Amino acid sequence: MYGTLGTFYCLARSGDVLLERDEGVLRPAGSGDRQFAYVQAARRFPRLGYLMPVRPQSAWTCDRCGGSGAVAINRAGSSVCCPDCNTRGWTVEL
Repeated sequence: MYGTLGTFYCLARSGDVLLERDEGVLRPAGSGDRQFAYVQAARRFPRLGYLMPVRPQSAWTCDRCGGSGAVAINRAGSSVCCPDCNTRGWTVEL
């Protein structure tokens, strides 16, 4: 469903997220990786929009990415997923 350098995210029919890291073994994703995968799935495949986490009323727009979920890395427009909000575009106090 989504891949980064060294990590591949798989979405099972059950909704579970599995990760394959450099070692080549599929394993269940933790909560942060699962939420990241759901956001990526919802953005890339509109039919999976129901996976997008619901923004709580107490959340605020991420200062780092300005709510886009991505951070520019050069003037040419290349970007990476925002690590501060885990690509959601918003964050909450933990």
